[in-house]
Amino acid sequence: MITYRVDPDLLKPAFRADVEALLDLSPFSWVVTYGYRSIAEQAELHTKYLAGGPRAAPPGESAHNFGLAVDVVLDADPDKPGLQASWDTKHPGWIWLFNAVAAHPRLKSGQSFGDGGHIERYHWKEHRGA
Repeated sequence: MITYRVDPDLLKPAFRADVEALLDLSPFSWVVTYGYRSIAEQAELHTKYLAGGPRAAPPGESAHNFGLAVDVVLDADPDKPGLQASWDTKHPGWIWLFNAVAAHPRLKSGQSFGDGGHIERYHWKEHRGA
């Protein structure tokens, strides 16, 4: 199951279809917390990163800026009201996600740069205009 907290229409259609097809196969509940990000939003996040905040790529250097990335979180108990976010990467849901993304021919996890909840289009720079 997949729930969006952002506008999915701002994602590139083929990328969105891949993410939805992947997450629809999951026996776990996923919430997309971030999708498309403007250059101005990216600049603000990168400035915060340079000041010691969470990692963020420079403007124009993030797949988010082109609708080719999403950030997801596991809803550990979808039967409870509100999001029951779990960042415990040892949870079976996260293990399922990492394996499913690794097996997908067009998707890549952010695990390699310390952001396991990030999913982007493999070789996204080649698909910015597509």
